[in-house]
Amino acid sequence: MSVRAMVAIGMSQRTIALDLGVSQPAVSQLLRASECVAEVSPDDALEAAVPVLKDVAAQRGFSDLAVFGSIARGEAGPDSDIDLIVRPPKGTQISDLVALADAFSSIVGHHVDVMTYRGLKPGIDDDIRRDMVPL
Repeated sequence: MSVRAMVAIGMSQRTIALDLGVSQPAVSQLLRASECVAEVSPDDALEAAVPVLKDVAAQRGFSDLAVFGSIARGEAGPDSDIDLIVRPPKGTQISDLVALADAFSSIVGHHVDVMTYRGLKPGIDDDIRRDMVPL
């Protein structure tokens, strides 16, 4: 799991340092340096982060991640957001979806929108169903 992903799921720099066997200042420097790296395109960022996103989702009880929209169609530009759909666990609140989207955004470094399969409306969201690509 990447350092950014560890931070996104709420681990402190101290805990990350202990897990990695490095000092906390080293973790801090790594995080600062990662902010200076040239931005990666949304589709490349998503591709690289899929294992981490699936892990974060599973830890929170979400499953069946898929991407739709411009990235799924291969039309994403540098400013495209990342549209994901998930199957939530029972009892999920809107705040849980917002928190998941925020965690995903932190991991990939791009805005991520998250919706659920239950939110799909027949006839209205047929394009989403058509474009969906499982992760």
